[in-house]
Amino acid sequence: MSQRVVLLAFLGVAISWMCALGCTSEMVAMNVGPDTVITTTDAGADDAASAVDAGAKGTSTPSAISGSPLCNATTWMGCYPDDEHVSRDKDCGQTSGSADASASADSTTTVACHVPPSSGSELAAPVCLTAGTGTDGSGCDAPSDCSAGYECIAPGICRRYCCAGDCSNQSEFCDIQTLSTDPGTSVPVCMPIHGCGLLDQPTDAGTCGPGQTCSVVRTNGANSCVAVGAAEAGDSCDTVDCGEGLVCLGSSGQRRCYVLCHTTGGSPECSRKQSCKGGLPLFPMPGVGICQ
Repeated sequence: MSQRVVLLAFLGVAISWMCALGCTSEMVAMNVGPDTVITTTDAGADDAASAVDAGAKGTSTPSAISGSPLCNATTWMGCYPDDEHVSRDKDCGQTSGSADASASADSTTTVACHVPPSSGSELAAPVCLTAGTGTDGSGCDAPSDCSAGYECIAPGICRRYCCAGDCSNQSEFCDIQTLSTDPGTSVPVCMPIHGCGLLDQPTDAGTCGPGQTCSVVRTNGANSCVAVGAAEAGDSCDTVDCGEGLVCLGSSGQRRCYVLCHTTGGSPECSRKQSCKGGLPLFPMPGVGICQ
């Protein structure tokens, strides 16, 4: 066998192995120790370590869905809630069966793409509604009060959609919130960051209220208070928040819960087969990391 054939075969095996770990444009590298350097995409509900090893439960989101499963949408077909440009109903991919009769009746009506209220256990595809004028922070009573790219969440305020997991404003992060018109339906939207301290970090970093826990929410190490959910370590946190003392990391559509821990030792927070790994940029404060 020629050297060229051997080289091509080796490269093929290497590429296959890398893709088995996740062929993404941005990956995370985490090594044991308190001085570890961590490289990620975005964190928390706003995307973090896309390849952190976890012993994660379940499988990744089907490729037919782009980003958060809560949106049940694709960027290449039909409407996508993140799109801020005001569309025409005839360009929204929903000219028939639109959720908004007035919008579907007039092809010149400006519309916006929204996640519809849940009906049972199955998520419906996004629908087009007449576009409103409300943007970030505007009051609203219904989704149609908000501009394209925004949703009306409880208790009645327009927030920017982040189905793809991205919030361009560095003072915000992608979080799970409920619709103002249906508390049983959750959507990913950009929420303001409220600083807090992880584990036993100094209280001057901020504290969280009842029913909330402090979590890493961006790759620059920003922390914010998020709702305490039912997801456990290793569970998916794309559609539900993690429990107390856990952090949600991973690319949108593939996020998992990880246990927060002390890299300096102390109580046995990690299992015997795991160690506490921390470091920049996710953990700028020394002594804190996640179990891996």
